[in-house]
Amino acid sequence: MTLRRTFLGIILATVSALAADSGLLSLVMKDPALIAGVDIDRARTSPLGQKIIADIKDDDKHFQQLLDNTGFDPRRDLHEALIVSMGGGKPDAGLVLVRGSFNASKIATFAKSQGAVPSLYKGVEVWQGPENKSDGAFAFMDSSIAILGNLAQVTAAIDRKQAGQGGLSADLASKVALWSGQNDAWVVSTQPISGFGPFPNKGTNPGGLSVDSIKAASAGVRFGSVVDITAETTMRSPQDATSFADVIRFLVSMMRSQQNPNHPVPEQISNMIDTLQLDPSGNVLKIHMSMPESDLEQLMNTSKARTVKRAGVR
Repeated sequence: MTLRRTFLGIILATVSALAADSGLLSLVMKDPALIAGVDIDRARTSPLGQKIIADIKDDDKHFQQLLDNTGFDPRRDLHEALIVSMGGGKPDAGLVLVRGSFNASKIATFAKSQGAVPSLYKGVEVWQGPENKSDGAFAFMDSSIAILGNLAQVTAAIDRKQAGQGGLSADLASKVALWSGQNDAWVVSTQPISGFGPFPNKGTNPGGLSVDSIKAASAGVRFGSVVDITAETTMRSPQDATSFADVIRFLVSMMRSQQNPNHPVPEQISNMIDTLQLDPSGNVLKIHMSMPESDLEQLMNTSKARTVKRAGVR
């Protein structure tokens, strides 16, 4: 496991009515294909957030090594994270931007002990894997902002920050403010979903819809005793919005009527589906579902138990 992946894995394992942080947004390109975020401080106070934090054990080797050598504890020191993608089916064409509390000098010393190599780019220390063999990189803009991504994306973010040319377009900034202000975790896409990877059987989906008909989409999750899930898709036409709603209703009906007794749909999922609300308006389809936090926790425990069981069989 590379050093960058160790940091990134710990950060993403931890995260899971303030708008997205302006300091992080100043590092973002004007028109990314997708931007997602999580307000870790808010999520941490929810029952689910407290469970996730409790599940991060001090006896994990990589976690404990990082904690011992740097004093960095993601359970306490992470505050907000953004994930940015340029789309095009290129998973490396993106950034992870994190706001937290970092002791950069201690982390640099630890990174060097793990074989990472520093280089100076416009006054900012950028770290890569051993002997620069890895294209992955990370850097600290200051003691509160970290950047992770491939080398080209990290240096481009530094360029934008120093030139004062970072930040989203006005339209996208408005959408991000709306979704991040209403949710603890959120995602906003600005390009057709088909641009995010290969999708088989285009044009042969139920109702004659293809993935190309979804021109943009946004979604958000608000944690609490009840977990609220909201989504919104912008379709090619009002007819596509209505058809997409019909397709979702059809799939839900099929799920209910053709349950496999050997692999039943969990009761928690069935109960969440019962709360499904679909509201097509013009070429936009709004979707809402909810689930008690206790149900989500049960699902997580069941999934974790299955993973442990499969690992024990090997």
